[in-house]
Amino acid sequence: MSGTTSTPRSSSRTENPKRPSRLQRLLCCTSASSPILSPSAPSPYPVQSLILGVSEASSSVQQARIPHAPVIRPHFIPFECPWLPTKTPYDNHPDGFWDFPERAGWALDGQRKHRTFPNEVANALNPVTAELDQRYKCRQRTISTSVVKKRPDDSLSVKCFRSNGDEATLSEEVAFLQAWLFVGALAQVNMTTGVEADFASLFCIPAIGDDSKVLSTTPLNALPHRWLEALNSLSEAHRVERWRVLLKIAQHVMSLQTSISTQKSDAEEPRTLTYDECKVLLSIRVLFRAIVLTLALSGSSPPSSTTDLELLMHPALSQSFPASWDELKDFAIDDMLAAGWCKSECQLLERYDGVFNFFASRLGTGRWRMEHGRCTDWMCVADQVDEKTYMTVHVERICKCAMVHVKADDLCTVLDRGKVPRIVISKDCKLSVMDGGQPYVAISHVWAHGLGNPVDNALPRCQVQRLAAYIADLQSAGQPVSAVWMDTLCIPVQDALKPYRKKAITMMSQTYRDASAVLVLDRELQRLDTEKVSVLEQYLLTAFVGWTRRLWTLQEASLANRLYVQTVRSAHKLDNADKKRDARELLLARICFLEDIDALMRSRIPPMATLRQSVFEVSSPSDTSIPIPISTCTTPFQRLALAVQYRLTSKMEDEPLILAITLGLDTTAILDTTDPEARMSVLMTLLRDVPADIVFGAWPKLARAPFRWAPQSLLGFPLHALQSFGPGAVCDTRGLHACYEGFIADGVKTGTQVVARGDAQQYYAVDRKSGMKYEFKSRSLDATFALPEKPALMFRAYGIGGDVAVASVLGRQSDDGQDVIEVAVVGHWKMCASGAGLETGSGIVLEGVAVGNAQRWRVT
Repeated sequence: MSGTTSTPRSSSRTENPKRPSRLQRLLCCTSASSPILSPSAPSPYPVQSLILGVSEASSSVQQARIPHAPVIRPHFIPFECPWLPTKTPYDNHPDGFWDFPERAGWALDGQRKHRTFPNEVANALNPVTAELDQRYKCRQRTISTSVVKKRPDDSLSVKCFRSNGDEATLSEEVAFLQAWLFVGALAQVNMTTGVEADFASLFCIPAIGDDSKVLSTTPLNALPHRWLEALNSLSEAHRVERWRVLLKIAQHVMSLQTSISTQKSDAEEPRTLTYDECKVLLSIRVLFRAIVLTLALSGSSPPSSTTDLELLMHPALSQSFPASWDELKDFAIDDMLAAGWCKSECQLLERYDGVFNFFASRLGTGRWRMEHGRCTDWMCVADQVDEKTYMTVHVERICKCAMVHVKADDLCTVLDRGKVPRIVISKDCKLSVMDGGQPYVAISHVWAHGLGNPVDNALPRCQVQRLAAYIADLQSAGQPVSAVWMDTLCIPVQDALKPYRKKAITMMSQTYRDASAVLVLDRELQRLDTEKVSVLEQYLLTAFVGWTRRLWTLQEASLANRLYVQTVRSAHKLDNADKKRDARELLLARICFLEDIDALMRSRIPPMATLRQSVFEVSSPSDTSIPIPISTCTTPFQRLALAVQYRLTSKMEDEPLILAITLGLDTTAILDTTDPEARMSVLMTLLRDVPADIVFGAWPKLARAPFRWAPQSLLGFPLHALQSFGPGAVCDTRGLHACYEGFIADGVKTGTQVVARGDAQQYYAVDRKSGMKYEFKSRSLDATFALPEKPALMFRAYGIGGDVAVASVLGRQSDDGQDVIEVAVVGHWKMCASGAGLETGSGIVLEGVAVGNAQRWRVT
């Protein structure tokens, strides 16, 4: 198989007065011997290291050969893939990569009839594709209908056909795409920028056990910097010219995506990619991201550059190129599990592109091995602790140093004064309790990682020394030495001191809010070297470590004024604020696969400001056939439920306490009881604003009135239930107060019990005033409940999902001059149809009166 090289420049070329312009020659890829570097001195290019974590390279263009690249922070997570054998390897032809399919005997869907881009993408692409279609033969071909019908469906978005009409296997297509879009595209970019590189020596790594060739994508992290150096060595006019050629390379290929599929009933089964083929296609995607990154980081790009690059990175183009696969996710999940990931973490990535599962399985830092046998798709229990068998760990396993203690009496004295105790660590490792005036760093950690102590306020000397070093590293020159607050050292644990423990817990919101900084200690993050891994790897690891799985750490992060995570070299600031980014920052994040994972990380570590918001919005629907506005309600309840997804605590009775602390609510009433149901009831009244749609859920609920509508837990709360329509509801000690449209039945015959079965039986309600009729069926096959003697039905706003709550009427009274119906929900139906002309069948028929959406209800 042929490698790719750039032929040395020649100085003896004869000038041709009729030769095309430099830009035309580059677009047609003239001989690789063309002069493409000017002797201009290199100029600096702007690199946003804060966003991408890159360092500017400083070597000259004359030293820009790839093997001598400086050590820089990677942009992408590297991986390996096979160099697939093919009958048509890239040929390094003087005409370049542009029309390589024609020379190799392959045809593409060059005509637009099979392209299905969204209108905004298609309209923006039209001028680009019109120019490219006229220039290159491979874009002028059309695929006949008969050939299209023969082709089984597959994941490729750049679909290839043999020019002679012979059928090609999916493996042959992928091998051709690798030769063209990886080997060929690299050759074209290197020639355009003037970077000399031998493909085989740069990308090939020795295979083990056979003669197959393996490629590594590691060089794609250094190449953008070399391409930039070469571009920046040119005059401004030449630099812009080459920039446009690089843009054409990406536009040429990414606009060739198509959507040919077979819809015939007798069509073959879809062709599926192997794992190796998925990796090859992903390497092509990463290469083109590297090309676009080079364009984005260029200091002298044309005025329209941002718009051009934003178009290329539109999800409709970038997320399907060169394949839109399901296979990669399935393969990568298996690798994740084998690499020590929990199945709940795989589930958390379910709604994202399979590339993130793949990158997660390739983290250079690796995952801390734990036992995930008892974990579920929604909950990881590997970090659960048992205080009876708990062991505080040393920095090194072989260490046997003594414990360093805090005097519990000193802690109690400070707590009696209503102050937050803080610890000063002396040079000889003694711990002194202070009661204010001195800035302190609050520590956020995971007990399962060994820094807790259930029997004493003490830590091993080695851990105290390391803690002191971490705090010192956070200090700026001239600042006073910070004290430290850590639950292990500052919350009394002895049984005789429970009142003080309670007092310390009630002050935890203040403790983390008043800290000068919050420092996260997580054993996986402490192994992370941010200078050697990409920002993507850093974000992936941060979003999934044990610290983000624990419920207690949610409030510790949300309350922080400044949040840091300790890594192997230093403390790294974690900015979880919901800040707006400019167009260039968003573009760079999207190029480097950061956009989705950044959003995931922020949802896992939300700032306090977003958790406390209650928002009621009214917007007109896009469908003009619906003449009513749609209102939605978002409350702290929903924001909390989203934030605690996949989190857990070893003591489930702590959940209401932790959530109350997170929102800065008064925890006194929660601490006054140890009953989990009573604690959750108190939390609901403290929250006050809850979504009215909560009554339509079938999740486990509290057993005692007036909170029989409330969930037992927000952990694992169904995500689909977090969107609520219509006005919100209010919870107080009397129950849930809300407005619903509904139906009040006259009743069911006394002495009979009508059972609503979970089968195909239909149920009807007839409004005797208007004649309106409603038809219902059971919402699930296993939903069986007895209809109460005085039934009522509550309808979800706008008929969303057809959800209906079946309730028992407990009473009716006037509250502030308004009619209020008191009910208890007993089950759920789904509305199938409604209308005055609806015919009632043989099912159960309820007669009564319909009520409008202004009707007030109190649900108990």
